[in-house]
Amino acid sequence: MTIIQEYYNNGVNTEWTRMDRHPLEFEITKRNLDEFIPPKSKIADIGGGPGKYSFYLASQGHNVTLIDLAEKNIEFAKEKGKEIGIKLENYIHANILEIDFIPANSFDSVLCLGPLYHLINKEDRIKAIDQCLRILKPNGILVITFVTTFAQLISLLKRSPEKISEWIPILNKTMSTGINVYDFDTGFTEAYFFHPLEIEPFMQQYSLQMLKISGAEGLGCQSEEILKLLPKEKLKEWIDFFYLHGSDPSILGANQHIIYIGKKIS
Repeated sequence: MTIIQEYYNNGVNTEWTRMDRHPLEFEITKRNLDEFIPPKSKIADIGGGPGKYSFYLASQGHNVTLIDLAEKNIEFAKEKGKEIGIKLENYIHANILEIDFIPANSFDSVLCLGPLYHLINKEDRIKAIDQCLRILKPNGILVITFVTTFAQLISLLKRSPEKISEWIPILNKTMSTGINVYDFDTGFTEAYFFHPLEIEPFMQQYSLQMLKISGAEGLGCQSEEILKLLPKEKLKEWIDFFYLHGSDPSILGANQHIIYIGKKIS
């Protein structure tokens, strides 16, 4: 079992409830999915964890296959589907780098909302997106999320700003290399984080028409705990605002996650 598998196998419930703790990311991501994925699409949610987005999309009338590296995420999703009464088309335990068994041009839309976080080697990141595009139909929609090189810094500011002295060396290293160290007190496993300005050039090597690059949290990222205390209608107003301005390139670095949306060129 890899470190990544172990990390997610041991944190299924935490991962399922993560979007409840981070409503900015969840609501803004859902809005992007709703905006760009056509109705009644056949969707592959690769690296979809315990299925938070899969179940949402299925509830909106899409045909969704959940694919994840951690077998306990898949087991959890199967049981959760029965509990909430939402059926996914399929549940597949697999590594994004090893999905050659899935036929080419099988899906109208492909989500990759996590796997790139954990691929340290550039060759693996390239292969992962190649696999997404292989199973995506021509003119299909590809949605990818990236963790930014500023994510640790934002996390530190939100939860433990007094730790700046011990964090300075690792923050500088992560921001210069993109590599997150597993055994440091970051609350996250080994990972690769993208500089916001690195994303578009990286994606230009693929046969994709870029439709959007947007922050997943918006300018409220560092203020999320305060915003969560607001009445729901006020929080929604803030989310509306962040979604409207999320593609402004000058504020992408204020986000911990960035969403890329592209159309496969036929």
